[in-house]
Amino acid sequence: MPNGTTLSGGLEIPNRRRPAAPVPGTRSLGLLKLWSLVRENPIAAFPAEAYQAPVARLTKFATGPLIVSDPGAIEQICVTNADNYVRGEFQQRRVRSLLGLGLLTAEGDIWQAGRRIATPAFTPRMLTPWLAATRSAGEGLAEAWSANAPGELVNIFEQFLKVSFDVISNYAFSREFDGSYPAVHRHMSDYFRVQGKVDLPTLLRFPRWVPTIGSVRARPSVGALRRIVMAVLNARAALPSTHRRHDLLDRYIDGDAPTEAGRERFIRDNVLTLLLTGHETTAAALAWTTYLLALFPWAAERVADEIADAGLGNTPGPDDLNRLVFTRRVMDEALRLYPPAPFFSRAAVQEDAICGTRIRPGDEIVISPWVVHRHRRLWEEPDLFAPDRFQSRQRNAIHRGAYIPFGAGPRICIGQTLAIYELLSLLVVIAGRFRFEIPDGARIEPLARITLQPRGGLPLRIHRR
Repeated sequence: MPNGTTLSGGLEIPNRRRPAAPVPGTRSLGLLKLWSLVRENPIAAFPAEAYQAPVARLTKFATGPLIVSDPGAIEQICVTNADNYVRGEFQQRRVRSLLGLGLLTAEGDIWQAGRRIATPAFTPRMLTPWLAATRSAGEGLAEAWSANAPGELVNIFEQFLKVSFDVISNYAFSREFDGSYPAVHRHMSDYFRVQGKVDLPTLLRFPRWVPTIGSVRARPSVGALRRIVMAVLNARAALPSTHRRHDLLDRYIDGDAPTEAGRERFIRDNVLTLLLTGHETTAAALAWTTYLLALFPWAAERVADEIADAGLGNTPGPDDLNRLVFTRRVMDEALRLYPPAPFFSRAAVQEDAICGTRIRPGDEIVISPWVVHRHRRLWEEPDLFAPDRFQSRQRNAIHRGAYIPFGAGPRICIGQTLAIYELLSLLVVIAGRFRFEIPDGARIEPLARITLQPRGGLPLRIHRR
């Protein structure tokens, strides 16, 4: 047993240091204080009750959304009674203005059409070309890091954003967007900064047609990102059939749009959704996993040893990556502690009951993987880093509604399987060849801005193994 290891109810915890996370408040908040907290960092506004009760409210003084953390209720909302719940305003207000008819925001026939066109590109049989794109991006990053001075301070989140963008651009769009990354990154950052905050109109459930300060300030970024996508779409559509790439871009161009009148918008919004969400969430997951390896050197050494002992070679495939049992546990634990999408919302269409609470048509429900994954009734020592909670026996005991890093039900992340193998493949390069150190005085803080980002980036010192 490693030095300092403690056993808590049978769960092995080698180090009880608490990874970066806000401490839940125990006092009930008034509306103005709540708004201030939610606007600054939504995950800091969840009260202690949310981590202990199956359902909770942000504050007893506001008719805000219901926070649902009971696994059975989550299954009811997202799976067994999913037709009764559409995407809620808590989520839609922040992303609809940018993603419009895309997979993340559309409903009904429009959503089904977008999902149907994209699904073949994200099935497990596509892992080989996906991993080829991942290896190419990972090797480029490793080459750049190897040229750095030993112990150089690097904002790894910024660099992971570029790496994961390269993967989706290469795999899904035949590198058509490669030259657009600086502009995409700049406008995405601007959009997240002004529109990623939960505003007062959302808390007070203003009608969706009411403009907000964030939506007005985000318009230049929305316009710029859409123009970038349309330039690529127009160039591709103008190619003769003999020069088509038969990638995801062509699938949407050639696919059946739900309405011909909205065809261009449908294609643009889905391509933009997959381009943006296909790299932002992966970069966040990789950054938080690397942070945990820096925070817990015992885990980093065990991961590096496992990678070395596996003898993966230069082109590890899915079967090779499946041998990285402990590395996968570390990744799963990172996704538990730092889910890339910290919350999503649903709105009831018809009346329902959740854990004895009446749900009326139009009621807003927030399901927060951040809260669910740290819930006191669902997890042992939920705030601590313990990869072995994902050993086979313990993992089989986890209710599927209690671990939802990719969402749940029909609207689960379309790329979850490919994302898991992308993360594992990149960890082979990152954790196998380098070790990481948190600089003295660094303040690491998870910040909910649509995705779960490290506030101000994630600076770590990098050393070659």
